[in-house]
Amino acid sequence: MKEVNHHFVELSAISAFLAWSYFVIHLMRFDTVGIFVVMFFQVAKTVGKSALVVILVMISCAVPFYVLFRIPDAEEFFSLPQAEQTALKDCFPTYRFLHLFKSNFTTAQPMSTTMQAFQNPQLTLLNVLSMSLGDFNFVDTIINPLTDDYQITLHFPEVTLIMFIAFLLCSPMILTNLLETSDKHVSDRSLSDIYG
Repeated sequence: MKEVNHHFVELSAISAFLAWSYFVIHLMRFDTVGIFVVMFFQVAKTVGKSALVVILVMISCAVPFYVLFRIPDAEEFFSLPQAEQTALKDCFPTYRFLHLFKSNFTTAQPMSTTMQAFQNPQLTLLNVLSMSLGDFNFVDTIINPLTDDYQITLHFPEVTLIMFIAFLLCSPMILTNLLETSDKHVSDRSLSDIYG
């Protein structure tokens, strides 16, 4: 059996996306769907202009979530020399908790996939982007860690809840209002361009 070159698979996926995008561009010629294509590109242009602000908002939410939800690796912590363990536990409360309850971590429960997404800065940023579009996964992100009787999964519950509520109130509302406002503006402008 012939081995598949993964670069060809990746290139075929990209070329399929570009081909369908090119097809959508040609739909602008038709009266019934052309306005929607124009609106799509106008909204994309507006989002592109505001991308810096959106990215900064995402980073400003992702960094605190990464810090608050990050669960230290117990095996890695206990394999460090005693001096480094002491330095870490003096600086970071979660490591202090690990140090105090060393015997409990031999039978630690496995980490949920939602919590795994917060263990890496890049995945945290992607998770926050997904959350800003409405996929909060509130039960797995907040409720289960609060009620699992395993203090290390949500070591800072008060601050985490405050940050999560602030994120719920700010990020989706801001992004939704930005897109709705630009969509209405673009729709009005597109109609005036088409009908004179």
